[in-house]
Amino acid sequence: MCAVMLASGLACAVASTAYEEKQLTTIQRYILVVNSMTCLIAAYHYRQLENIVTSAAHSGLKHTAPTRADIEEMQFRCSIVRYGDWVVTLPLLALDVALGNCVGDGSDCADTDAALKTALTASICLVVVVLLGSLQEFSSDFKLSRLTLKPWTVFAVACVFLGVAVYYLMEPGDEQGVYTYFILPWFAYGLFAAFKAFVRLPFHFAAVDIVYGTLDMWSKAGLALVTLWKFSTLHSTAS
Repeated sequence: MCAVMLASGLACAVASTAYEEKQLTTIQRYILVVNSMTCLIAAYHYRQLENIVTSAAHSGLKHTAPTRADIEEMQFRCSIVRYGDWVVTLPLLALDVALGNCVGDGSDCADTDAALKTALTASICLVVVVLLGSLQEFSSDFKLSRLTLKPWTVFAVACVFLGVAVYYLMEPGDEQGVYTYFILPWFAYGLFAAFKAFVRLPFHFAAVDIVYGTLDMWSKAGLALVTLWKFSTLHSTAS
């Protein structure tokens, strides 16, 4: 997962500088830079997750098997890294989509200020979504029993804020991109988190990592690679 994110981020970074000025508009170049930042930040956080798991495995060698305390500490530290990643990369994804709405058939629209305001509004809503998830995730760790909400309540409220963000980002003619890289994966994030908290089963860390990692690659690396392919196609067509 770290390798996929790193490769996607570097590909966008190279493309943003490799194309000549006449081959990419200013906003298209900005979009590639934002894609690159999103994927590289995600790659860094996945590297951190790997380090946490590796250190836990090494400490587990001191015992006949990893203790429950070892596993809980590892899961807690990994959750901190995940939520830290989401609170940074989700606003970048919102900026990416909002700027994408300013790109026409090889030209930029003039109203970039409106796009930035849209990205800011959507980013605030998305940060609230992450904070709601973190409240549910860490309430027991920090003994926030009074603030603890039922998982499906948190999920429902988060869906409202996600819906508001999508409403602002939705642009006629580009619904497919918002559905594909925002609604579907992030709805799945919340659904899995709510289900995991609701049933209270001892999910294996690897299963959680696979689900979240797959959704991360879908929403971040997938968007970056598809955007890169679209811009390359526009350049080929123009040539």
